[in-house]
Amino acid sequence: MLLVGRDYELRDVGGNRLAMLFPAGTPRSVVEQERDITLLMRQYGMETPYVHEIEEIDGRLGLVLDTVVGPTFTKWTIDNPTWYHRLALFFAYTQHEIYLHKVPELPSVKDRLNEHISQRWDLTEGEREALRKRLARMPGGDWTCHMAYMPYNILVSIDGPIIFRWGGAVRGDYLADVAMTSLLFESWSPSAEEVEEVEKFRERFHTDYVAEMIKITGRMDEELDAWRGLLRDIMGGPGKSPTELTALSSGSL
Repeated sequence: MLLVGRDYELRDVGGNRLAMLFPAGTPRSVVEQERDITLLMRQYGMETPYVHEIEEIDGRLGLVLDTVVGPTFTKWTIDNPTWYHRLALFFAYTQHEIYLHKVPELPSVKDRLNEHISQRWDLTEGEREALRKRLARMPGGDWTCHMAYMPYNILVSIDGPIIFRWGGAVRGDYLADVAMTSLLFESWSPSAEEVEEVEKFRERFHTDYVAEMIKITGRMDEELDAWRGLLRDIMGGPGKSPTELTALSSGSL
């Protein structure tokens, strides 16, 4: 095993290839969506792994990929404690590069979030409608948003960062993507082997990352806070942080 992400494992399967294995019981449609969107992103020039086929290994479905040689962004940061600020800025710039690509085939973030609101059976219809109205008031856009952009979803190769876990990518206001990353930093549960080291940089890295994204996008803190609050309420409920947007839908493009 090379690394464990939020909901997948990368395993060396020989022949200069990796298997991106999903938890047992994951619907094939989820894996197919991960494959299809990763291939689509690659066609549009994104730095993604090269996908081959879907295979079942030890009772788990996974994508077979070309090997990417390099540490996760998490491990890279752990190994370079004097670089925390510079790496947070590099992390921000790499995310901002995603927004330079327009991918019209992607679903909109508002449509995806409205689907999730409809699935919140723990809420009354009035509460769901209030969330829909808040969402409708948020800015639109057609920027590509990863919606799971975190250090554990990036491998740093000699050619630069390779970004994984594209299955939840959408198009919309890029601040929704920044807000999702910010919330995921708050709810991040590192592996037992890394948790102590991650806690040394998590808060500072998160703060520096958010400040830099506000700076380079030219947006306001209040706009980001509005997205953070809305995403938290839609996906996790008040006071909770959401999981990655990839968990929202197993449908295809």
